[in-house]
Amino acid sequence: MPHISALEGHIKDRDLLNENIDILNAAAQLAKIFNDHNHYDLSLEWYRRVLAGKKKMLGPEAPETVSIVHNIASVYTKKAQYDLAMERYTQALEAREKLLGNDHIDTLQTVHEMALVFKEQGQYKLALDWYQRALSGRKKALGVDHLDTLTTINNMGLVNHLLGNFKIAVESYEQALAGREKILGKEHPETLGTVHNLALSFSHQGQHDKALEWYNRALAGKEKSLGPNHPSVLMTVRNIAQEFNAKAEYDKALDSFQRALDGTKSSLGENHPETLSIIHDMGSLFENQGLSNVAMEYYKQVLAGREKSTNIGPEHPDTLATVNNMANIFSEQGEYDKALKYHKRALAGKEKSLGRDHHDTLVTVHNIASVYESQGRYEEGLEWFQRALDGQKSSLGIDHPHTLTTMTGMAGIFNAQGRIDVALEWYQRALTGFEKLRGREHRQTLSVIHNIASAYDIGKQYDIALKWYNEALAGQEKTLGKDHRHTMMTVFNIATLFYKQGHYEKSLQGYQRVFNTQEQSLGPDDPETLETAHCIAVVASTKGDHDMAAQWFKLALEGRQARFGDNDPSTQDTLRQFITLLRKTGHVSKAESWESRSTR
Repeated sequence: MPHISALEGHIKDRDLLNENIDILNAAAQLAKIFNDHNHYDLSLEWYRRVLAGKKKMLGPEAPETVSIVHNIASVYTKKAQYDLAMERYTQALEAREKLLGNDHIDTLQTVHEMALVFKEQGQYKLALDWYQRALSGRKKALGVDHLDTLTTINNMGLVNHLLGNFKIAVESYEQALAGREKILGKEHPETLGTVHNLALSFSHQGQHDKALEWYNRALAGKEKSLGPNHPSVLMTVRNIAQEFNAKAEYDKALDSFQRALDGTKSSLGENHPETLSIIHDMGSLFENQGLSNVAMEYYKQVLAGREKSTNIGPEHPDTLATVNNMANIFSEQGEYDKALKYHKRALAGKEKSLGRDHHDTLVTVHNIASVYESQGRYEEGLEWFQRALDGQKSSLGIDHPHTLTTMTGMAGIFNAQGRIDVALEWYQRALTGFEKLRGREHRQTLSVIHNIASAYDIGKQYDIALKWYNEALAGQEKTLGKDHRHTMMTVFNIATLFYKQGHYEKSLQGYQRVFNTQEQSLGPDDPETLETAHCIAVVASTKGDHDMAAQWFKLALEGRQARFGDNDPSTQDTLRQFITLLRKTGHVSKAESWESRSTR
């Protein structure tokens, strides 16, 4: 930005405190440019100098001075320093109410921006109250079809969206869209912004095809008015990629992510926050495919970039989101202590920057509970789930997806404790909520259906369990794809159920399907692949196919020895059963050979 550097150098040569108002206004414009280009610290530096000058020349309560206070608050909002933003907005609001009145358009602008801060803090009900005040004032002062009024209506849609009130959100978006199309035209960036929000609302309802229709409309309009590589265009390309990811159309998702990444790198740079966000999403894409190691490399790259960035830093919510995702992968890989370390780092940062009851903070509380559950530390898990649930009920409501997800987590602990009736009660509450919000075939609804099957399975009500498993499987194959990791988990559980019932051929068919998919997607030495190989061996041994059993025990044993070592419990379990089989079938010398190798 050479012209900005020249302007900056020109102003720096002057004493702002002693020059005329035009110099101060030029410096304010410079601060705004830095803010618009995400150079927040430079923006704050210049706004502070302008504020000092205007206080001296015009007085602390002059409208122009108060406007700079308002603008400083907006920079703090972008930096996610919400307490500082609210402090400055409160100063500006008190001054504007005193000088201009409660219904002046400048006063209402501050009210509108304060609502935005409440939204970012996760205080959605409070945000709606403040947006309603701004809306009432703007309707009165400007009219229902004024662009500022329509912006408030659009933003109220966003808050209702976050609260899970999708019907109300869509109504707000449609009202804002009609007004903006009338005033600005169908292809104006603000109009297309509302189109984008409608797409997002349909996405969160699980209506991914409808979301893609709206995103593609937004994309076509933006490409026409802004060009193919404008940041706003690439943001929509990124959203389209996210939809393909949700639909388990991973190749299409990767193509769109790559287009967004290439364009963003070229226009904004490799370490720009938007570039890092796309890389983060690509990590999520690989994680959804079960490629945890690949996903971890992407997350590490993003974490390093975000920690290093002057605009983000180690405690920014985006950085902590990456820390949280890395913790989830550690948990999936059984590295629970490392998972807790990362989750608790994320929690400390979120509590500091967002607050104890922000919805993002509570997501991390939920994740910590899940780790304790995986460790078998059920009472601790229930305590953390209860904390998450209490906060979510208060801030989001009983029927919000996050609240329902926590109910599912609590049910999982009751299930693991053998408290099947209690677990089923909680699962049913979650199922009713998700079905109402998302529909019967949404991935979250299907996950609860799978969990209900698991509860009946643990309770040895196998016929009922099979019915629920089959419903989950049919939905997952349709929604996620036949080879998706969650689909394979359901196939695995059905195979295990058939084994318990003595249907060994059906069990082997299921396990073989899972193994073939895991071998291709995860690799032959992945722990999940080796577990499936072990299960195939057990079923073959039980049904009397000893040659087949020996072949699969050997495959699982060698894989576990290479992956975990001889002393790992899973290795020892496979070895024990393999030796038992060899002795049973008269291969005593082979059994002794394996025993001697294991004790070296």
